[in-house]
Amino acid sequence: MTDMNPHSGKPLMLPGIARHDPMTLTREPDVTSETNPTDTVDVFSLPVHPWAARFPMRSDDDLDAMAESIKAHGLRMPVVLGMAIPSDGTVPTLCVIDGRNRIAGCERL
Repeated sequence: MTDMNPHSGKPLMLPGIARHDPMTLTREPDVTSETNPTDTVDVFSLPVHPWAARFPMRSDDDLDAMAESIKAHGLRMPVVLGMAIPSDGTVPTLCVIDGRNRIAGCERL
């Protein structure tokens, strides 16, 4: 089942992302990359998708509180990764689409 945009009625999909179940986003099989979707990925070193970078980071106090919550309860919301084409037009790059505040909270642990 694909989520639908309530305003346009079109499916909510990002380029280079295929939705296979309600909680898991994976890359489309035809996207070429050196990273296999089942490989372990170091999210701390990935670039942030330009759309995600438009949103401000949380304050230091908020990130500290998030880190304590993650320490106590675990990471409840997944970090979402996807492919983006850099502005120089080179090959698509794996990047963080959603979750950069969660990553920053995990770095504080």
